[in-house]
Parts: sequence; C-alpha cells; structure tokens
Amino acid sequence: MTEAHQSKDSGDSRISIFTPNSLRFYGGGEIILILISSMLNKLGFNTTIYGDDQYSGIKRVQELREDDYRITYKEIRMQQHRGIGRIMYHKFPSIDSLRIGALNLIMLWRVPSRNQIMACTDSSSKCILLLHGIGIDRLHFANLTVILYQLYLRLQLHLKRPILSDRNLYFQVLNDFQYDYLCRLLRKPENIFLIKNGVQSGSYMVGRNDDIFKVIFIGRIENVQKGIRRLLRVSQILSVKRPELKFEIIGSGSYSSKIENTKNLTYSGFVTSEEKVKVLKEAGLLVITSNMDPSPAVVIEALLSGLPVVGTPVSGIAGMLKLNSLYGDISGFNPNAFSDSIIKYFDLWRGSPERYFLDKIERRNRAIEDFSFDRMIKEYETMIRKVFSR
Repeated sequence: MTEAHQSKDSGDSRISIFTPNSLRFYGGGEIILILISSMLNKLGFNTTIYGDDQYSGIKRVQELREDDYRITYKEIRMQQHRGIGRIMYHKFPSIDSLRIGALNLIMLWRVPSRNQIMACTDSSSKCILLLHGIGIDRLHFANLTVILYQLYLRLQLHLKRPILSDRNLYFQVLNDFQYDYLCRLLRKPENIFLIKNGVQSGSYMVGRNDDIFKVIFIGRIENVQKGIRRLLRVSQILSVKRPELKFEIIGSGSYSSKIENTKNLTYSGFVTSEEKVKVLKEAGLLVITSNMDPSPAVVIEALLSGLPVVGTPVSGIAGMLKLNSLYGDISGFNPNAFSDSIIKYFDLWRGSPERYFLDKIERRNRAIEDFSFDRMIKEYETMIRKVFSR
C-alpha cells in the first residue's frame, strides 16, 4: 500500500487547493494548479480546487474540461477585507474552508493579512502558501510604483515574520531570489520549497520564416507589472530604426485601450492556447518588458518554440535566460537599450535565416532539458509528501 493510500484510509489525504481567482482565467498560475491537482488525484490523494465564485460568469476559455484533467473544481465565496484592507489584501478562504482538508495549498497574489495568516494557523490543517503572484525582487529603479510596492512587500513580510514562522506554515517559491530572501527572513529553510516552472513541451513546435521577422509580446496588458508603456515605446523606436520589422501584442487587460494598430504593430487581444502555439511557431523573437515577474511561463513556451527572448533584468526572467547563452538577452529597462537587443537578433536573422532556424532547433532541445515538466511535477509531489510526513 502506497503512502498516499495509507493516508487516504486514515482520512488524512484530503487536499484543498485555493485560488483567489477562478480556473476560468486559465492563465499560467491556474494551469499549474490544474496540473498539480491532476497529479495528486492520480497518486491517490483526494484533491479539490476551490476558486472564487465572483468570477463564475467569466469565460476565458470555452470549456474548462474538468474530466480531461481528472480534477474536481468548486467555486466558493472567498472572504474579503473591508475598507482599506480591500485594497491591501486579496480574497482568502475562510477558516471553515481551510478545515476541509488535512493540507491546503493557497495561491497568493498579495501578502496575506494578519487575520488571514491566523486563519491558517488556527485551522489545524497544514498550509503551503504558493507565492506565485508575489513578485518580491531586487530593487530596480525603473518604475516608482514598483519600487514603492517592493518596499511595501518587505515591510509586510517583516511585520508578519513571527506568525509566518509558525510550524504548520510552509512556502513554495518560483525563483532563487525569492528563496534566498525568505530563508534569510524566516530562518526556516526546511519550510521553504523552491520549485521552478516547467512546461509540457509536446505542443510547441519550431517554425521557419524566411520572409518576415515578427517580434511578439504575450501576457496581461497591465502596465505596472508587465511594463506595457515600455513595450509601446520600444515598438515606436523600432518602427524608425527597423521599419521592416513587425510587432504583435497578444493578451488582454486594463491597458489595452492605449494600444493602437499601426503599419508595424498589430494588437491581437486574447487568443486561445492553440492560437498561441501557432503564433509562437511563426515568430522570430519574444520580448518581455516586465517590471516584476516571478517566473513567466511564456518565456519557457517561447524557448520550447525555439525563440530567443529579450527581457528585463527582473529576477524571474533573468534566472531563466542565464541558464544558457542561446536563450536570449537580459536587457535593461531603457527602451533604447531594449530596442538594440531586438535589432541584434533581427540582424542575425536577416544575415542567415538558415543559421537562425538551426539555432531555434538547438534552443528548443536545450529548453526541454532545462525546463522539464516531469521534474516540476515530481518536485511538487516531493514537497507535499514531506509536508504530510511532518
């Protein structure tokens, strides 16, 4: 009898996974939760994903296809602070919800409030806080709002250090900087797990295009995190320096109204997963202009499609691109410097489309090894078994 089935027979294998959004968003974070839940169910755990019911009318995909993933998904009413707390803190499961399972995995986009942390410690269940949306990073002086946010994050974490050190609280982070920072802060490395993103490689293909060099951006159209204003400035610079180069922006968000189609720039809005794979195959380069980004899955998707990536020096992006010189350039935040990095790859392609295509094949082969999906899933399984055993 396996460890999972032993726990199940004793009534202790129930795992609850919480997201303050809804699986209907079907972004990178939601997909990871689906894959974790599917893996745990196959191992014999009794796993349910809970999303917030306020998003029940939103359909980012035509169908969630729960049966395809072997998951159980329910939408519940998450608790929301009132007043200023409504702005400072995200929605969070109630203490009664936290008592459903023996183990809770809670996706976080903001540092939880003291009351929210206390709900975890008082629930009698072990809790793993998945810090996927908390972009704690080095202080980069690229955006005043981001600097203030980073200082606010540090203050919140330091003020809550005593209760964050509770023995039943565990943390999972996505990059080395987050891991080192939390280890120094909490001084409990045994309660902190570093699991870097991986992506299933089978869907992504390397394409060859000798006629058009297209630069693509794929992500949420939100300026503070994703640096959309910088992205638009880069496209303007390149329309002068390399007018034959084409730009395509894909995604949806509050800043989309600022984007205007031009001779060189196309805004395609939201696309399906199948359409995204096709865009990646046909492109020449991915750009990611983020001010903060713990571990953008789109970088891995691009590398698996053979594309080089030009990105800003935030920890999540830089940590990926540093793994191999083939993966791309870590540029600065300055739009002119960023544009120069793009021009470098455009000129390489123009000089030899054949060589550029061969590099794309090699890039994909390296990325399959460096961003193994099986490795990621195995590390989540190991983390959960370790927490269950303590």
